[in-house]
Amino acid sequence: MVSMGRAKRDWEAKSARGYYNVADKYVCSKCFDDYAICKFINENAVEKVCDYCGNESSDAIAAPLEDVVEFVLKGIRTEWGDPNNEGVGWEGGWVGAEVIGSDELIRYRVGLENCSEGLLQDIIDPIWDREWCQRNPYGLRTEEALTFSWFDFVEQVKHHTRYIFFRLDNEEQHFYDIDKIPASRMLDRISWVISELNSEIDIIKVLNLGSEIFRVRVHSANKEYNTARELGPPLPENAKSSNRMSPAGIPMFYGSFDRETALKETITREIRPGTVATIATFKTLRSIRLLNLTGLPKVPSLFDPNNRHMRSALKFMHSFVSDLSKPVVKDNLEHIEYVPTQIFTEYLRYLYTDNEGNSLDGIIYPSAANTDGVSCVLFLENKHCCDHYQDTMDDRDSETKYLFLEKVERRLLRRQSTLS
Repeated sequence: MVSMGRAKRDWEAKSARGYYNVADKYVCSKCFDDYAICKFINENAVEKVCDYCGNESSDAIAAPLEDVVEFVLKGIRTEWGDPNNEGVGWEGGWVGAEVIGSDELIRYRVGLENCSEGLLQDIIDPIWDREWCQRNPYGLRTEEALTFSWFDFVEQVKHHTRYIFFRLDNEEQHFYDIDKIPASRMLDRISWVISELNSEIDIIKVLNLGSEIFRVRVHSANKEYNTARELGPPLPENAKSSNRMSPAGIPMFYGSFDRETALKETITREIRPGTVATIATFKTLRSIRLLNLTGLPKVPSLFDPNNRHMRSALKFMHSFVSDLSKPVVKDNLEHIEYVPTQIFTEYLRYLYTDNEGNSLDGIIYPSAANTDGVSCVLFLENKHCCDHYQDTMDDRDSETKYLFLEKVERRLLRRQSTLS
């Protein structure tokens, strides 16, 4: 029989850890959707029967609920805290910050919504009297600060200060919101996020020698284009329209990693019957380093102890990539929607280096014209392309060559959506 003194000590110890008595039950990984909780249960299973779903096995499949609750609370506390400890004001009620109870937190805020009612209640009961607020309750979360600051940057360079935004007075610009990142520092902050993520998940991709990139030129049937000079980026004097990543007058190499995407990215309006698409297959003459904005992993679970530190950065980057990839109609007009991505691209081209001092040769991004398609912009001009691989062997300027034209195909376009 447990003495009153021991029971009191046990209660005080559990209270100090943030929860009271947990139901003496066992739960299996099938009762949760979250991959990190499932992994924890599988690694700590000691029972062969789950008390919640009835799952049985000849091997241990269920972990003690108390261990699972403690694991879940460790994850929650990385983003949620006690309003008393987080500095939330009190004037007959909590002031100026959202404070919620354990019931709402567990049921709706931390990704446990699909658990059974009985399991949810058994997780809530040990912390039923707790109240919660976000860490730093009067400020923005890291991903919120980054996202809102990017939107401010977009507004600034589109409608206010396009060319000297980097000289704005930082203190005066955001004196009213210390969490916001001034426009003058926004690109540096994104650069830091990219470098930090790359140290963890390799979002910088290396295209090896011989990698294929497709590029399309649409023209009338009475014309023919066969050379890298004709099918590569335009000469500076011919770069007369803005593109997603480059303004008029500054040519870059736009391409895709499959023919269909290259066609759809190029054919953006109604065409006349009999128009021809020339598809050029270029190959790399050397390894090139590209920021891969299509390779972002999903945002890690709040309960993933090894990766949850990347949650804010990945939440922002997913939002950022979505904004970069919004479709814009090409109509030969100057589109200010392109301005922020053009500035971002120029920053990466000339100023960005990773933690080892390496620069970039371009960006890989999701196609706005073809679902699941992948496009790229390379920081290359016409002079960086040549017609044949052998040409580089005797070319005194071979060190400046990055791509060679391997193959040319032609397709007759009957209408915008049909290729033959």
